[in-house]
Amino acid sequence: MKSRRRAFYEPSRYPDVDALRPLVSTLLGEARQVYAGLGARLAVLGDSYILPLVPEPEDSNPISDQVFAQARTLAPITTAKMSELPYIVSYAFSRVAPGAEIPEHDHWNPYLVALLCLTTGPGVWIRVGGETRTFAQGEIILFDYTLPHAVANPSDQERIVLLMVIDPKRAPRLDTRQEIAPTNTGRFSCTRAYQQDAGDAPLAAKEATMGILDWDNDGNYADDLLGSIIGGVGGAVAGGVGGAIGGAASGFLSGANVAGAPAGAAVGGMAGGAAGGVAGQGMGNGIADWISSW
Repeated sequence: MKSRRRAFYEPSRYPDVDALRPLVSTLLGEARQVYAGLGARLAVLGDSYILPLVPEPEDSNPISDQVFAQARTLAPITTAKMSELPYIVSYAFSRVAPGAEIPEHDHWNPYLVALLCLTTGPGVWIRVGGETRTFAQGEIILFDYTLPHAVANPSDQERIVLLMVIDPKRAPRLDTRQEIAPTNTGRFSCTRAYQQDAGDAPLAAKEATMGILDWDNDGNYADDLLGSIIGGVGGAVAGGVGGAIGGAASGFLSGANVAGAPAGAAVGGMAGGAAGGVAGQGMGNGIADWISSW
């Protein structure tokens, strides 16, 4: 079943990562150099594995830190490129042998993963949150790794990728105006990154506005904003009607100005209803996304 949350993102979301694609041949050469150089020390991992050059702190690995350090030495260009990107918290070479698969699993850290495909066979796929993409050499697949994901290689060729774990909160905003392509999740998606150009509002103000709108912190503002508008209108109408009825009843019972009471109560009810509807709907979106990640 497809997740309510966005599974895949456009690689251009992180231009420095996207710029690695011309280096595919060089990075593939380093990956194979690492495999050859470590040789028997990788036997414990089997024929399909993720070999971290920099592991996540909480990872449990059957190989030692010395092996990771040696792998970095054998892949100097990869290591140098990754060290230039402070939002890359971990990176690895990942190999899936012909006919092998990586069973479905997920992670708890709120990160994205970029997979730069270095080599692959036909029909090798990754499924994330119920959506499937196929690998192509030189292309990047960017996905939310808190969602359940699996990989299968039905071909007769190995699949090797450079796997990069990204902390979105450490990454800079894009400096170009860009529409992030929608995914087939059944959700309206118009996530944008904004630039500070001539006549534009300050970038900091835009970032603050986007941060406020993105209630569930999934990088997609449209679901939260649209839901909040619907909730706000509904809350305003309900509050206005209820306030008008209550005001009329209060004015009638007290002998006060019956005509003026509904108008004043309606205005107050609509304002309160709108604020309550926006807040309630926004938090509701966050809760729904959290439940959908189970």
